[in-house]
Amino acid sequence: MGFGKLINAGAQNSLATLQENVNSIGAVMQNTSAQEQALALRNEAGNVFEQAQIEASRAEIQGKQAFGQQAETFASSGVEIGGGSPLAMLNQTRMETAQQVGLIRQQGALQQNLLLTQANQAQQTGLADILSAEGQNQIIAQQTALTEAQQKAQLEEQFWGGLLGFGSGAFDSALPTLLKKILGP
Repeated sequence: MGFGKLINAGAQNSLATLQENVNSIGAVMQNTSAQEQALALRNEAGNVFEQAQIEASRAEIQGKQAFGQQAETFASSGVEIGGGSPLAMLNQTRMETAQQVGLIRQQGALQQNLLLTQANQAQQTGLADILSAEGQNQIIAQQTALTEAQQKAQLEEQFWGGLLGFGSGAFDSALPTLLKKILGP
């Protein structure tokens, strides 16, 4: 391997590092966006639940008003409301009001749970993006380390092959002396 391949290997390492940084930055940006989305969904969930409670209270008030108007209508007409059909109608109004209020509250709670589930999913997606980028970075790092090891082995093979390939004349006689100086006595 010549110097050109060494320079190319350095460029590949720089590109790998750049790719790791881009992966990390992208994952952080996606995670931030997912966390912001999760927060917005949680806020919306709270608002939906609160709105449902307000609607339920409004329906309860309207039901009580309807009950009161029916009772007043019966009383002003001289109808006895202590039993029979008028009492059944008043009870029916009371039951329908309670049922409507319960349904509104239940729907608000279901919508809130749905939004909270979506918020949790958004948050998990952001965390998965970070883990995915980290996994990609680990793969890139392992590939880079393997490439470096292969390039180093090739370089050493070429160096020692070239050094020992001189193999004749003055170099052969100087090699033992050179090795003694390098390695010591």
